[in-house]
Amino acid sequence: QPGTLRGDVDGDGAVTAADARRITAHVLGRPGAAAVPLEVGDLNGDGRITAVDAAIVARDAAGQNMGRFPVGRPAGELPPGAVAQIECS
Repeated sequence: QPGTLRGDVDGDGAVTAADARRITAHVLGRPGAAAVPLEVGDLNGDGRITAVDAAIVARDAAGQNMGRFPVGRPAGELPPGAVAQIECS
């Protein structure tokens, strides 16, 4: 059951490496992978759940919070500008 914190996709009340693994399984479409709701799994605010979101959660779980992403903040509406966009070229 997903949590109410952004990044807490397994609903245990904390953002951990297990959440990053669950997002990765979802992105890869692994058989039996649990669905990841957009409101807790989209950490960069691009409207999709991707490997970038898994990397953001993994870095946060490893203590490398970049501060630009809403990891651990309540899911739902965020103030404008609270979520950074990542562009790859």
